[in-house]
Amino acid sequence: MVIGPLLRDNARLGDSLISVSPLPWKPALLSLRCTSSCSTSNFECLDTSADLSTYTSFVQKIGHAKDLHCGHFLHTFIVMDTPFHSNNYLLSLFVQMYGQCRGLEDAHSVFAQIQEKNVYTWNIILGINAKLGMWWKMREIYHRMLVECCLPDKYTIVSNLSAHVDSERLTECKAMHAGFANTHLEEDMVVGTALMNLYGHTGDTNLATILFVKLHNHDLITCNSLIAVYAQQGKENEAFQLFEHILQQGFLPNRVTFLAVVDACNTSAALFIGKKFHAYVSCTELDLDPFVLTIFISMYGKCDDLGMAVSLFDKLSDRHVVSWNSIISVKAHKGHKDDVFRLFFQMQQEGSLPDKVTFRTILCSFSGYSDLGRGKLIHIYVMSQKFDSDMIIGTALFGMYGRCSDLESARRMFDGMINKDVVAWNAMIALYGGDEHGGNSVLELIDQMQAAGVSADKVTLTSGLSACAGVSIEAAQRLFEKVKERNVAVWNAMLGACENQGYGKLACDLFVQMLEETAPDKVTCLVMLSLYAVNVAVWMRPAGYLGGHWSKML
Repeated sequence: MVIGPLLRDNARLGDSLISVSPLPWKPALLSLRCTSSCSTSNFECLDTSADLSTYTSFVQKIGHAKDLHCGHFLHTFIVMDTPFHSNNYLLSLFVQMYGQCRGLEDAHSVFAQIQEKNVYTWNIILGINAKLGMWWKMREIYHRMLVECCLPDKYTIVSNLSAHVDSERLTECKAMHAGFANTHLEEDMVVGTALMNLYGHTGDTNLATILFVKLHNHDLITCNSLIAVYAQQGKENEAFQLFEHILQQGFLPNRVTFLAVVDACNTSAALFIGKKFHAYVSCTELDLDPFVLTIFISMYGKCDDLGMAVSLFDKLSDRHVVSWNSIISVKAHKGHKDDVFRLFFQMQQEGSLPDKVTFRTILCSFSGYSDLGRGKLIHIYVMSQKFDSDMIIGTALFGMYGRCSDLESARRMFDGMINKDVVAWNAMIALYGGDEHGGNSVLELIDQMQAAGVSADKVTLTSGLSACAGVSIEAAQRLFEKVKERNVAVWNAMLGACENQGYGKLACDLFVQMLEETAPDKVTCLVMLSLYAVNVAVWMRPAGYLGGHWSKML
C-alpha cells in the first residue's frame, strides 16, 4: 500500500502510527507543514465522518495547487484513517493529482493499485506520460490497456497521437491508426484533427487531406489545422484554396488562420499567393491590425519583396517589440547587417526595449571576423539586460563568437554556461566542424556531454562525424559506433569521413551496410561518385558485389 514519502521520510512517526488507533496520530500529521496554497489548516475539518465528496474535493484542489507534499499528506491520512483508501474513483483522482504535481513514480504506483481500471483511468495515466513526453512509456501502457481488453476512446487516441508526432515513430502511429481506421473514431473531429497534424508533420499531405474530407463536419479549428499542414510542406496554393473554402462556409477567419496562410508563403515563388491573401485582408477591418501587419512584414521578407516589407513596417503607427523583431529578422535574412544594427538602436530610441528574440536574431546575423566588434557590443547589451544566463541567448552568443573566428571565446562562453541542453552541445560541436584540429575537441565534448547526463542525438553525431573526418578515420569510427539509430545524414557523414581520409574500401563496405538500414539520398550519391572517380580500383570487386546496390541508389 502506497502512503507516499511522508511516512518514509518520518520513519519514527510512521512506526508509532501503525501501533495506535488512527485518530491519535492526526495532530502529529497536522504539525507537519504543507507548502503552497494548501496549509495544514485546510485539513482541520478532516475526520472519520467526512464523506467521499469531501476527499475528492481536497485531492482536486491539491492537484491544481501542484503541491506534492500536501498530496502525500492527504494520501497518508486517507490510507490510514478512512474506508476510502481502495475506492477506484478516489484512486484515479490521486493518480491525476500526482501527475499534476509531477510525481510520476507515485502516479504509477497508485495506478497499479486500482483493481477495476476503465478507459477513464487509463486515459489519466496516458495523459500524464504524454505531458512529460514519455512516449515509450505510453506505448507500453497502451499495449497493456489492449491486453486487458479495455477499448480506447477518442481521448486515448488523441493522447497517443499527440505524443508520437515524430517521423521516426510514424510506423507505430500508423499501426494505431489501422486499429480504428474506417470507424466512427476516424470521423470524430478531435481524432481527425490529431491524425491530420500527425501525417502533415511527417509530410503525408495527401493522407491528411483525405482525413479532412472524411470529417463530415468542419469547423475553423480543423480548417486551420490543415492550412498549417499545407504551410509546413510549402503548399501555398492548397493553403489559399482552403482559406477560400473557409470563407465560402461562412467561417470568420481568426489570427491563427492568417498566421497559417502566411506561413505557407515563404518563398519568392509564393509571392503571388501572398499578395492575393494580402489583398483580401486589405478589404477588411484587419488591415490596420498591428499583429496582422507584422505577419505580412514577415511574409514579404520571406518572399524576397523587401520593399513591401519595409513599406508595411513604416505604415505601423504603434510599433511593439514583435514588429521590430519582424523587420530586423527580414533585414538579417537578406544579409543587411548595417540595417540590422541601425534598427536595433532605433527601436530603443522609439521606446521599445529589445527582448530575447531581438538579441538572438541579431547575434545569429553576425558571421566573419569583421562582425566581431559589433557582436561584442551586443554582448554588452545582453549582459546589461541580464539575458546572458538564458540558455538560448547563451547558445547564440558562443555561436556568434565561433562564426566570427573567435573559437577560444566561444568555448569559454560555452564552458561558463550553467545549464546546457542538447541544442547548446550540438551548436558547440558544429563550430569545431570548421576547424582542422576540431576532431579531438569534438570527441572530448561528446564525452563531457554524456557525463553531464545529456543524450547525444543524430544532429550531435552528424556534426561530430563531420569534424572527426579531418582528424582520423579511427576517431570517426569510434563516434559512428556510438550511434544506435542511424539516419541517412549520419551515414553520409561517415562516408564523407572515409572520402576525406582516402578509405575507399571501407566506404564501399559501409555503403552496402547502409542500404540494409536506410535509403541513400543525393548526398550519398555524390560522395560515392567522388570516391569512384578517385579510386576506380575500389569498385573492381567480384561481379554483383555493388551492381545491384548501385542501381538502388540511382
